[in-house]
Amino acid sequence: MNKRYEDLEELMSTGEAREVKRAMAVRMSLLGFVRAEAALACCVSVQFVDK
Repeated sequence: MNKRYEDLEELMSTGEAREVKRAMAVRMSLLGFVRAEAALACCVSVQFVDK
């Protein structure tokens, strides 16, 4: 597995809601989703995704 995805999986396994949402937003970005789509899917702001 790609190191980037391993890092994201590790963050997602922490169970901390903020880190899980951030990991999901990053993964969506890597998959080609635009920031607004990732923010909407993760129920966060675009600024959250940017961070």
